[in-house]
Amino acid sequence: MGAAQRRLLGNDIDGAVLEARRALEWVRLHSGWAWPLNKDPRQRGQDERWAAIRPAVEDQAGGSVLADAVTSAFRYGRDEAKALIAIAAGLLAVVSQARLSPWDRDDAGLGPDTKPEPRSASL
Repeated sequence: MGAAQRRLLGNDIDGAVLEARRALEWVRLHSGWAWPLNKDPRQRGQDERWAAIRPAVEDQAGGSVLADAVTSAFRYGRDEAKALIAIAAGLLAVVSQARLSPWDRDDAGLGPDTKPEPRSASL
């Protein structure tokens, strides 16, 4: 995502969006999320919901690199590029966190087979 930020700082909006799209392609290849197909959205599991978000964002970011009849007219502003970069970074964080061993995850901290102690009411 550093390349996307550098391109944005250099006012290369399309380049920044392209870098976000590259990150989303990495997410597609490494997430392991199963596409929910025609499943009722209310019946989708957590991974299936992430899987449904990624292609929508990737399609939006595709306008910077595709030149078909629809996307050739796309023009991105700085704020749109920032939004696509932020969403891609968020999805990268979710995938990266899931790929860590339970010992290395931010939400585990105590190891795979332990439970956190209840918090004191006085805190």
